[in-house]
Amino acid sequence: MGIYYKPVMTRLGVLYPEVSEIVKAISRRDNAQILPTGETAQNMLGLSTQMPLNYIYLTSGSARKLTIGPKTITFKRCVPKNFACRNEFLAILIQALKSIGQDRITDEHKIIIKGVLKNNLPIESLEDDLRTAPVWVRRIISNIVKEMENEKVD
Repeated sequence: MGIYYKPVMTRLGVLYPEVSEIVKAISRRDNAQILPTGETAQNMLGLSTQMPLNYIYLTSGSARKLTIGPKTITFKRCVPKNFACRNEFLAILIQALKSIGQDRITDEHKIIIKGVLKNNLPIESLEDDLRTAPVWVRRIISNIVKEMENEKVD
């Protein structure tokens, strides 16, 4: 069973479907878990303003590479531990931080993460899901959460 799209022609050229729509369709069809990583995850969270041309996703399904117009979507098979977070947002945040790297996280990144955490995640649910993250990622997120809790007290 394939997935098809009908290209829409505009006066500026062909209008391709959103990458997120394609990824969701493949996830549904293959009954696979899919998680953005690298620049894709960073862009989704606002940690990077660059729009990737190469979208990389981790999957519990089969590895493959798709080319849709100028964009490439790569699915990399990975261990189930990457999908252990119950909260998908936190799983994406962990992948984004891992792709930035421990030594390259800036104060600006931390401010953005704080804003994103405030708007997207109940702080109480973090502790269990953070156990699957690398220690340095756990430390960064925990410190940001402590700052947020201190701000509530003040």
